[in-house]
Parts: sequence; structure tokens; C-alpha cells
Amino acid sequence: MSDKGWIKLHRQSKESELWHKSAIWWRVWEFILLTVNQGTGKALIDFKNSLGEISGEITYKQVVGAIRFMRARAMIGTSRSTRGTLVSVLNWAKFQSSEKPIALDRAIRKASSGQPINKNPEQEQEGKGKRHIFSSDADYQAYLKQIRDG
Repeated sequence: MSDKGWIKLHRQSKESELWHKSAIWWRVWEFILLTVNQGTGKALIDFKNSLGEISGEITYKQVVGAIRFMRARAMIGTSRSTRGTLVSVLNWAKFQSSEKPIALDRAIRKASSGQPINKNPEQEQEGKGKRHIFSSDADYQAYLKQIRDG
């Protein structure tokens, strides 16, 4: 698994049955999306040894329930091996195409360089209406504290 790159998370996901079913199951789904190969949408995952990565409070039984639910709804395909479970995200190419907006690519480069991010380059030149994207809640809280403290 690579810690580099990105995945698309569509806003309509909030309307899915999985979103409303269980927060733990949603967490398993996110883990799968973040683990599979970006090109193929497949990964060999040892779920028993990945419980801590998924969530500190998840059981193997909950993971199995989530996997069964996702298979029944044609979200994933699975096959067992001696080293884990081969997981294939169905429709991966449809929802995770390699096309990314130019503005997003620019924002990613800026974020990795530590520069503040403005979604509107014209406003950036004028110095007003800046919008920031924060990589973590801690960064956002630090930014709010900086604004409050002046």
C-alpha cells in the first residue's frame, strides 16, 4: 500500500445504504478504498492484522459483516488466499478515473509545499477572499487560534 496519492470520495456517498448502515462498516469501506492499487482497484488485505489500522475499536466479526454486506451489494469482489483476502473494488475505473482537475493538482502541490491554498487564483493576486484547505483538524484548529489571537 502506498501512502501517496488520492482517491475520489463522491458527495452522493452520503446517500448510500452503507453510509446509513454502520459507521464501522463505512470505516472498513474507506480502508479498502485507501488500500487498493490505484490502477487496478485490487489489493491483498490481511484483515485480521489490519484491525488497528481500520479502527481501534473494531472486531474481526464486524469486518466480516461489512465485507459480506459489500459483496451482496456488488461493491466488492473477494477471494481468499493463504496470505489474506484479495479484494477487488467493482466499478473502480468508473469512480476513480485518473483524471483530476487542474485546480486540485495545483492545490495538492501547494499543500505539500506548506503554502496556503486559495481556490481562486485571481483573488490570490488581489489578496482578498482567501480560502484554505487543511490537511488535518489540528491544522484547522491552529489556524483558528491564530486568527483569534491576532
